[in-house]
Amino acid sequence: MRIVILSFYSGWIERGVENYVSELAPRLNKHHKVMVLQAGPVVGREKWRRRLGGRMKWPPDPTLTWMRKFYVDYYSRKIAEFSLKSIPEIKSFNPDIIYPLNGGWMSLVGKLFSKFYGAKLILGGHAGIGRDDRFNLILRPDLFLAFSQKGYKWAKKVAPEVKSSKVSHGVNLKRFNPNVKPAKVHLHRPLFVIASRLIPYKRVGETVMAVGRLVKGSILVLGDGPEAKKIDRLGKKLLGPKRYHRLSVSHNVISQYYQAADVFTLASSTSEAFGLAYLEALASGLPVVTTDDPLRREIVGSAGVFVKNPLDLAEYSQALQLAIDTKWADKPRKQAEKFSWDKATRKYHQLFKSLVVSSTKT
Repeated sequence: MRIVILSFYSGWIERGVENYVSELAPRLNKHHKVMVLQAGPVVGREKWRRRLGGRMKWPPDPTLTWMRKFYVDYYSRKIAEFSLKSIPEIKSFNPDIIYPLNGGWMSLVGKLFSKFYGAKLILGGHAGIGRDDRFNLILRPDLFLAFSQKGYKWAKKVAPEVKSSKVSHGVNLKRFNPNVKPAKVHLHRPLFVIASRLIPYKRVGETVMAVGRLVKGSILVLGDGPEAKKIDRLGKKLLGPKRYHRLSVSHNVISQYYQAADVFTLASSTSEAFGLAYLEALASGLPVVTTDDPLRREIVGSAGVFVKNPLDLAEYSQALQLAIDTKWADKPRKQAEKFSWDKATRKYHQLFKSLVVSSTKT
């Protein structure tokens, strides 16, 4: 099979979607012909990547503006330009499957290409339950990928006529494991770690405040974003330099910082699509403190503590303390092993193959 994946931010940003591409594409490329088109620089010798770049400025996060709702904000316009620019490359590659990852204009361009050139269109629930994923379903792809049971049920309710399948994200069990050498972090123990983009729905500020209610404990924030300065001020005020620190680190070394910690926490809102960081932390042997909802229950299982209302700082801080006081043994690692990339890739192979074979028969 020939598979083209469109990932605008790859090469510029290392978030869930971009790391997902970096894990999935080379595994598929072992058995198929894969091409990833991205706007950011290509690092290393990954021949399956190709840059259709250009310059970018990075204005404030657009998620809170009305322009984002209609896909006319700066980032959406850049994604539209990139998607149109990719058409000749896609046509030349002659794919059996086209898989756009960034929604909006990119999904629409993918739909038009599949209609006129016969490729099968796959769209996924990368944005999480809400407007963006609903738009993907409106486009009636040949296959919609949901990454949790909750997302799958929602997709079938919104668009029962669209073929949907649940495929959980995977984790690289070799890169993330309890034997990784820990980074040196000069903060008081116990140490809580959070890895996230610093935007409101991730609730990083609330996490810092919850740690601040504990008699003992520090927080290491791994990430950057629009709320960075606000969270830094909060951390320094509530905890001081011996109990609060923030870093932006490459995904290649983030496992070392997981090993330096005692507990991973991320209590984002229920709109989150999946959350690869949970799996990475679990694979590293860390228990997880997170929001109590079906998605997080599915990912974390019995290897963590759940918070019904993360905005209730008393409840949140009690959950953090419980995670420290509990003997977890190898529960986190065992939970992560249920989500290995090897298992996930086999499912992708089966789904993609069934699409192409069925179209050949018809």
